[in-house]
This record gives sequence, structure tokens and C-alpha cells, in this order.
Amino acid sequence: MFECPNLTRIAITAPTSSMQLMVLIGKYPRLEHLALHNLVVDHVPAQASMVRSGRYISEYLEPADTCIKHLYLKHSMAYGTVKKASVLVSFVMLLLPSLETLATIVDTIQEISGVLCDYKPFYPHLQNIELRNANAHYFKP
Repeated sequence: MFECPNLTRIAITAPTSSMQLMVLIGKYPRLEHLALHNLVVDHVPAQASMVRSGRYISEYLEPADTCIKHLYLKHSMAYGTVKKASVLVSFVMLLLPSLETLATIVDTIQEISGVLCDYKPFYPHLQNIELRNANAHYFKP
């Protein structure tokens, strides 16, 4: 990764691993728009798998130091399952209090809807997130 702390927009069309997603979120605190057009869901952090259990309702998850408002995550089904992607995306949503728009594939949106309902009372920023179909919405950061 290159050094540019004032970077506000990133769009990557090359395959990008889920670990690289987490690095991007942590590395660029002024980042507002992040688009990964080919997210490879190759690894889901152990911390992320706790989202489904409801753990972060009783144990608040510390937000990431970032300004990301718009997130586009399109993943290929050949690289990961919808379940793995939905766990990862749910975790990322909890980490991003500035998030306004999330575009991802429809199957993932359906999977994360339950998590959104469960966590909204504890993470108020989730109430304002607009979910979009990544297949129908071309994201231009």
C-alpha cells in the first residue's frame, strides 16, 4: 500500500482480499469513498464472526478511525460465499459510524438485513445507511 494520509477516494477494480479491505479502512483516516469492484472474500476476521452471535450488542465494538461515507463492495460468488461476505459486510458496517451508503450484491443485502435490525438500537448510525444493489448501481467515488 502506498502512503497518502489525505486520500479521500479509492476505487479498485483488481481482485482485493478481505484482509486488504480491513487495511484500507484502518490506513486512510480521511477516506470518504471506497469502491472495491472485485472483493475476494478469502478471510473473515475472527472478530467479525461474532456479529451473528449478537456479541456486539452487549459488548460495544470500537469504531474505526475513518470518515468513510460511501462503500461499494462487489464480490464474485466464485471467490466466497454469500454467508462469508455478509458476515464481513455486517462487521464493517458496525465499524463505520460515518457510513451513509452501502452498495453490495442483493444476496448479501438480504443476509445483512437481520443484522441491521438487531443492531440498530445499539449502533444509531445503522438507521441512516442506504443499502443499494451493487449490480444495478455503478459507484463513482
